[in-house]
Amino acid sequence: AGTYAIFYLIITIVGILLYLKATAASEKYTTITGKGYRPRTQNLGVWRYVTFSVSFLILFVTVLMPVMTIVWTSFLPFYSRPSRYLVSLLTLQNYKEVVQLDMITRAFMNNVFVGGVSAIIAVLLAAGISWIVIRTRLKGRKLLDLIAFTPIAIPGMVMGLALLWIYLILPIPVYGTLWILVIGYVTKYIPIALRASHSSMLQLHPELEEASEISGSSWPRTFFRIVVPLILPGLLVGWFYVFTLTFKVLSLPVLLSHVGTEVFPVVIFILYESGEFPALCALGVMLIGLLTVVAGGARIVAGRFGVHER
Repeated sequence: AGTYAIFYLIITIVGILLYLKATAASEKYTTITGKGYRPRTQNLGVWRYVTFSVSFLILFVTVLMPVMTIVWTSFLPFYSRPSRYLVSLLTLQNYKEVVQLDMITRAFMNNVFVGGVSAIIAVLLAAGISWIVIRTRLKGRKLLDLIAFTPIAIPGMVMGLALLWIYLILPIPVYGTLWILVIGYVTKYIPIALRASHSSMLQLHPELEEASEISGSSWPRTFFRIVVPLILPGLLVGWFYVFTLTFKVLSLPVLLSHVGTEVFPVVIFILYESGEFPALCALGVMLIGLLTVVAGGARIVAGRFGVHER
């Protein structure tokens, strides 16, 4: 597994070098500038019906149909394909059983803590790295971007084994705690937050920061009062994506979690191994509902920041 990961790593390094070369002239990607800039909507005309139809069809096949299958199975006493006979057997017993599981509440609290902290750390690190790579001329900045992005080439199982070996050897007491999961998630998913913040930073013209500096503002004030609010929608996308992945990815927590530090993917795996597919689907429906609420909240918050149309 480690050998295969090295091949993925080489491919990723080549891709990152090509990416950095393609985005070297970052000015041509700038869309948010000074001088009273405001975004404008584009009228697609009759093409809006075509784009809507194609988009809905793709979403129906790839998202709605699987979700409908999970919802249907969650109300069944046993797993089976849809039929009229099964309609009379629909029950809420699976949801009752899932709620009564001792590990559900613990796994939920663990996942919220680990996911929230990991996403915040990953987004803050990504924002700082993006600013250094795009706005400065420091030597080694491209190497910093390369190092931060390479974990995406390492399979989660390999990453989990590496972290497991490291923190069993090093005298750092994080093994068996939630913090080793935080370290694993930040290491694995910082590339995702980095791409979100990187693309947002490329759209922001340097003249906004230059105007703030000329007015006498310090760099921290400029960064947190001008740069961060304008790229916040992109940062929220990165935060939400990282947070969501902590609820669905199994490869890291199955190796790094311990008794008392279980998260939702581990509970899902336990239900799957036990053959309790209806209960597993019930838990999946509850999880989809939770993440939908989080996504809606993130969208509302993101809509309050950035640049808006007039």
